[in-house]
Amino acid sequence: MKKSISILLLVIIFGMLSCENELDGLYKGEQGVYFMAPDSITYTFLGNPRQQDTAFFSVRLLGFSQPHAQKLKIRVVPEKTTAVVGVHYQQFPDEYEFPPNTFDYQLPIVLIKHPDLDEGSFTLAIELIKSDDLMIPYANRSKAQVVFSNIAMQPSIWNGTLAPWFGEYSRIKHIVCMEIMGRPFPQTVLEFNLERNLWRNWGWICSNYFRDNIVMNTDVDPPQRILPWF
Repeated sequence: MKKSISILLLVIIFGMLSCENELDGLYKGEQGVYFMAPDSITYTFLGNPRQQDTAFFSVRLLGFSQPHAQKLKIRVVPEKTTAVVGVHYQQFPDEYEFPPNTFDYQLPIVLIKHPDLDEGSFTLAIELIKSDDLMIPYANRSKAQVVFSNIAMQPSIWNGTLAPWFGEYSRIKHIVCMEIMGRPFPQTVLEFNLERNLWRNWGWICSNYFRDNIVMNTDVDPPQRILPWF
């Protein structure tokens, strides 16, 4: 019995040492970065008077934050991209700077409001690549994309963030609500949270409009009335 306990203790000790070595190897080696969810976002210029706007991707640092900026690099994934550089989005810089003393960075991608966007959506797929300062530890978290247009498109945050306040999504509801609010829907959770109470109030106002007015969703067959959700 004592012999079995001794063997078990040795196994546990070796296991703990192994884990410590793995952690040492992870955090004492190169710094790394990966995309945080969601890695696919939707953006529309509809209701936005700007000729350019910026989409942001959340990038997380793996390792220790540093007292100095670190070089971060990305590339376009051509086989998944339909957007054209200089036409639908601005050329990336050769390198971005991951800021010091933080684990999170909002990677900016400048989108251009081109007349092509009136006809349909375009996709820009990007990939994190190794730089002089930062490795890519997770291949399955190294790619992201933005799908953008100048037509009504369901925001990527609708189901998780907007639906409690604006109900089930439809293109007609999207357009009518923007006409009532005089502004586009937020495209990110951060943008929503900055004006959380305002968006909740707009949800009630829009729901009351659909209660008092008959608006048909003509995108379904047969057309159906859009009902209030509160």
